[in-house]
Amino acid sequence: MTEGTAGGARFVVTRSGNTAVAGSIDWSVKKPGYGPVVSDREGLVFADFPLAPNLPVWMIALPSGRLDFAPGQTSCVLEILVADDTHAEADEDFEVWLSPSYVDGFLGQTPVAKGRIIDNDAPAFVSISPIVAEQTEGPGAALVFRVHRAGGTDGPADVW
Repeated sequence: MTEGTAGGARFVVTRSGNTAVAGSIDWSVKKPGYGPVVSDREGLVFADFPLAPNLPVWMIALPSGRLDFAPGQTSCVLEILVADDTHAEADEDFEVWLSPSYVDGFLGQTPVAKGRIIDNDAPAFVSISPIVAEQTEGPGAALVFRVHRAGGTDGPADVW
């Protein structure tokens, strides 16, 4: 799914067996190979998903929750919103893991689904001129360079 797409990423969760009773399943988003809390160095970050307002920094994690099934209901749609940012970045993979809640049954053969966030931001390109500059030492002597930015100009770009 593309960043900021209305409705977010949708996954259909299906149950079978005794569906005559209500049931629930817990779910969590994870970066492949990592736990539910990840940092910038690992690619997928909590900033890729909308945050609850006024959430303390120490509580920030990737999305998780519980799906509830009514009696007779065999499927639920799990919708995970993805934030639209202004940073050009590589596409990012994530996984949605299912785990039985403390009161309900067993997992089937597919307890994980894969998703991909497709970046929608154009990268910024930065150039500098002149390539070589010379200046005689002395009071007030300065080298002057012009930095030009092209490409994606909607968001910030860092020059190091």
